[in-house]
Amino acid sequence: MDYFALTDLPDAPKGKTGWPWTGDPSHRSRADGESLPNISIVTPSLNQGEYIEETIRSVLLQNYPGLEYGVVDGGSSDHTIEILQKYSKYISWWMSESDTGQSHAINKGIRRSRGDVVGWLNSDDVYQPGGVIAMGRAFGKERGADLIYGSGGKIDKDSEITKLIPYQSVDTGKLQRKLYFVQPAMFFSRNAFNAVGGLDEDLHYVMDWDLVNRFVPRQKIYAIENRIGFLRSHDQTKTSAKNWRSAEEVGLVARRQHGWWNINSMSYYCRLCTSFLRPMLFQKLVRKIVERVFFLWGGKNGHLLGGRWPF
Repeated sequence: MDYFALTDLPDAPKGKTGWPWTGDPSHRSRADGESLPNISIVTPSLNQGEYIEETIRSVLLQNYPGLEYGVVDGGSSDHTIEILQKYSKYISWWMSESDTGQSHAINKGIRRSRGDVVGWLNSDDVYQPGGVIAMGRAFGKERGADLIYGSGGKIDKDSEITKLIPYQSVDTGKLQRKLYFVQPAMFFSRNAFNAVGGLDEDLHYVMDWDLVNRFVPRQKIYAIENRIGFLRSHDQTKTSAKNWRSAEEVGLVARRQHGWWNINSMSYYCRLCTSFLRPMLFQKLVRKIVERVFFLWGGKNGHLLGGRWPF
């Protein structure tokens, strides 16, 4: 991809203002003479026509030298394809075909890409100005890094910031409990991704946490203070509802990665077993006790299963 000024891209839809719609970004990422790694970014997509144009523009306007950007669409039936066609001459490549889920789409896109450093940005999330160049410089400095993450936050359906997640130093013990940074704020090396086997395509909710935990034993995780990206939360996101299917994945990954005595593994099986208690009044009492126990056990490091029950 070449350098893009705002005027090089299609006009912003009526009423859209701010980054990445109007006003030139304050950064200029192209830096002559810098030794930077090749970076590829993959966007998995399915029926996110309402948001994907904002996602695409937030990538294009990074202006990272030689950035490869591909979109893997799962066969959208809304206006996503129209937007991809609208931006087809600006992005490196895109495809639209059926897949078995988000993890499959990401793996497929990463296999097609060529960069030494890789990130994925879901089709309703956005990068911040200068986020990718910050990652490139970080990987240029830490040549052996498997994973580098930065700060970020969450936005709502109208792109208003709802939560800022500041820089946190690497804490592998805490990572065994939860992902304490947002997924759009992380990039990883292709070699490390391949070494751990890529994303588990049977996972649909916690594939990012599972991947990070497979990097942990390699002890090559680094953190930077730069604000990299924002995760969008709205009614259609998979993670907006605390459903039991996602809890089952948390329990599976926790047991597989860290054994039965990990807080998430214990929490999952306690919730599963106590849900069969009768009478219902007794079950409600036990549920309150379980919630309190794991809240106290989690402490400031937390865990992933608060408020989730099978039925």
